[in-house]
Amino acid sequence: MNNNKYYILDDPALLALGGGNRAASSLIVRGHRTQHIKLLAPALCVLQADQMREGVGIHVGALEMLDTVDLDFASTLAVSQLVRKGVPLGIAHARVAAAPSAYRPDGATIATVAPENYARVEVRVLDLNA
Repeated sequence: MNNNKYYILDDPALLALGGGNRAASSLIVRGHRTQHIKLLAPALCVLQADQMREGVGIHVGALEMLDTVDLDFASTLAVSQLVRKGVPLGIAHARVAAAPSAYRPDGATIATVAPENYARVEVRVLDLNA
């Protein structure tokens, strides 16, 4: 049985982390201290955040408790489909990464400071503004 809790940090969360958001920082600390909390940053979220603020990608890469979610072929097509519908690139990858998979049968929770990006989507969201 998998007791892990998975959190996807989207690009607004990564920017908030670099900007000193206390809830985002607290989640990073919990991920470092707690074996069953797994923190994930989709590669396209890292790209988007680094384009918005140069250096965020290096900062994210230095955090050993934060793993990157790469794109496989199926994920690439799913992200592409969402982008064609007007979903921003990073948000699309976060949505795809949060979906249930063989690695995460229960899916993941998206940690964000922009929960409105997921308002009409069936996905668990942790609002880092609270």
